[in-house]
Amino acid sequence: MKKFLVLLLLLAACAPAVQPSTALIPDPKSLEDVRAERMTIAGFDEPNTPNELDKAYFVRYSLPQTSQARAVLVLMPGFLGGAANFDRLARGLVAKDPSFEVWAVDRRSNGLEEHSVLQEALKKRDPKLAWAYHIRDAGKQGGFMVKQPKDLKFMGFWGLETHLEDLRRVVRLARTYGKKVILGGHSLGAVMVSLYAGWDFAGQAGYADIDSLLLLDGVAGRTNNANGISQADYQAGVVGPFGIRGAGQIGLENGSDVPFFSAFGFDPSGLSQLSAAALLAQFDPNGDSPGGIVNYPASNLAAGMISGDDQYALVNAFAISAGRASHAKVGINVLSWFVGGWALTVTGAADGAKRVDWEIPAANDPNELTDPIDFAKRFYNPQADFQEWYFPARLSLDIGAVGIEAPTWAREKLRVRHIGQTKIPVMAIRGGRGIVTAADAYVPLEQKMQQKIDVKNMPNATHLDVLSARANPSVDWILELSQK
Repeated sequence: MKKFLVLLLLLAACAPAVQPSTALIPDPKSLEDVRAERMTIAGFDEPNTPNELDKAYFVRYSLPQTSQARAVLVLMPGFLGGAANFDRLARGLVAKDPSFEVWAVDRRSNGLEEHSVLQEALKKRDPKLAWAYHIRDAGKQGGFMVKQPKDLKFMGFWGLETHLEDLRRVVRLARTYGKKVILGGHSLGAVMVSLYAGWDFAGQAGYADIDSLLLLDGVAGRTNNANGISQADYQAGVVGPFGIRGAGQIGLENGSDVPFFSAFGFDPSGLSQLSAAALLAQFDPNGDSPGGIVNYPASNLAAGMISGDDQYALVNAFAISAGRASHAKVGINVLSWFVGGWALTVTGAADGAKRVDWEIPAANDPNELTDPIDFAKRFYNPQADFQEWYFPARLSLDIGAVGIEAPTWAREKLRVRHIGQTKIPVMAIRGGRGIVTAADAYVPLEQKMQQKIDVKNMPNATHLDVLSARANPSVDWILELSQK
């Protein structure tokens, strides 16, 4: 192990120097002056869903205006993501241009989440309330209980149609607030907004609703399967790694398949615990972690950050660069190999140390782009959560079925028919350490749309740094897009 760690250090020392971003770090007060309002509107009337759950949600970021906004950017989060993904980026955009608004979407399953104790903890500034309910007592009487699949059978129908119809209601409302509407998405959300552009809404193409597209470290044909899947696999479920069959249309609609994603700890219980851990890190970063988050002594900030930092994150798609563990013993996370990569894992406090701490990077550190305490502050806030605890399995199934070159059956059933006719400006922003790193990643979509995509690159950004970086060049790039 010591030899391995020495090798890592040597590789880091030999790596080419990365220049700091030329973007300015915004004044914290300017970000907090931006108004954030949680909005709920009527969603798509899905026949199998209780009426009270047919809702669409978004957080509206704005500053007081005397006239219609110059442009409204509607943003769709990625896999397991919520509206709070965009909090820092949205505030940065509006602070830079008060004539601009950002509407960050929460998908309808966010309405299934139980936030009462988290909200109480925020109000009282007492994170231990959330810790006790979502971590210490989770699964016990008086603690957080995951909703049972049998009570959520209607989620088996929450696929692309439901979500794109919900999104259309937000987009059309945005049109009444802004002279232009930009539709953007991060990660899997970038795929969803591309599919929105190509969706057939009763004979009208989705791209007719919007003025431009923004793809944040995600692209149709790379972030999802380019050629879709067979109709048989769609109905029965795709066989994935280790021969495990995923949820299929038949099982989801008859209630025999679990209607929400649950694997590798990314389940409603595990995701809700992250919100509680973020509150501890936000309100008492230097305090001792009360336990249940990591299995060794650690500060609240270390306990909250270790699972999401790029050095230790199990999955690259959930990674930020925000410092490093200190006073820690580290090893190799074997599980990370099974999910397509490798990562380090903290196994405990270093010899002679009382606990694992977290080293906060310097503001101009070109290798660590996100401020960890700022990230914790935005992870759970009064308006939104960073996570989507109950991600619909039907949505994953539908997105996997269509790709760019969808099979005929999928084009007919799922109505993605107009991607090739989309003729609006498209900008893509990718992270150099994100999930869209190949030089030709955007070529299939460019060929399908028969137009060039304006690709911007944040050289040293991870997948989530694209949204959460202290100094984010995306602000200027997106405002540039809004002028086209």
